[in-house]
Amino acid sequence: MSEPPSRSLQLLAQLETQIEHLATLETEVKHWQAVAERHRQRSNRLERQMYRITPQFMAERDGLNQERDAAHRVLAQLVDLLLPMMEEASLEQVGINALRGVVESAMALLKDPRFLDKTNLDKTAFNDPV
Repeated sequence: MSEPPSRSLQLLAQLETQIEHLATLETEVKHWQAVAERHRQRSNRLERQMYRITPQFMAERDGLNQERDAAHRVLAQLVDLLLPMMEEASLEQVGINALRGVVESAMALLKDPRFLDKTNLDKTAFNDPV
């Protein structure tokens, strides 16, 4: 009769060992699931960045940069031409008042940091929060 309790204790010890092993396996599975999730997020982030750096995107961004630079040059030339004319009062008074608003608007645009910021176009493409 003493063997059944001994056998029960042996089975209980085996069961405890198996439970510990299962707990270790569960911890390991959770670790690898977390690793897989991090890799999935990184893969998604890289895919989004690759999509944003396509030749079409680069060409569009370069075109917008060129247009902005051209607009900046034209506005600067306009201000350079109109300021001396306004100072000399060589235009009729009505024309001077109309041009004063144009010059002030152009000067405000030229001083606007968003207009001068060359990185403004890139902010959405390369500052990826993920």
